[in-house]
Amino acid sequence: MTAVIVEDESLIRMYLSMTLTRRGITIVGETGFGREAIELLQTHQPDLAMLDIRLADDIDGIEVAGSLTESQSTCVVLMSAYQVAPETLAESIPRFVTFLSKPVTEPDLDRLVALLQERGCS
Repeated sequence: MTAVIVEDESLIRMYLSMTLTRRGITIVGETGFGREAIELLQTHQPDLAMLDIRLADDIDGIEVAGSLTESQSTCVVLMSAYQVAPETLAESIPRFVTFLSKPVTEPDLDRLVALLQERGCS
């Protein structure tokens, strides 16, 4: 499974990258910026997009997820330290898998990997 991680806090991005790599996921791109995230997703067509909702530029993670088309097979996981209603996200984002509340822990990522496999995201 391949993934792009989009998180504006570099330490969290590094933690996610290292932790997911240890779980067999190949990280093909990382950024904290929405515009760059869209480019990375178009270029790499990963199996997974891990998207923080608040990013370092004027495009947020929800907009990045919205840039994915129905024909792309990228599964979407959104993250935030703020409360979000996941059911509203599921309606508007193709291949939305789940929402993770930050801080994201290793057990959260273990459950996520199992859910991704269950949903056929690899």
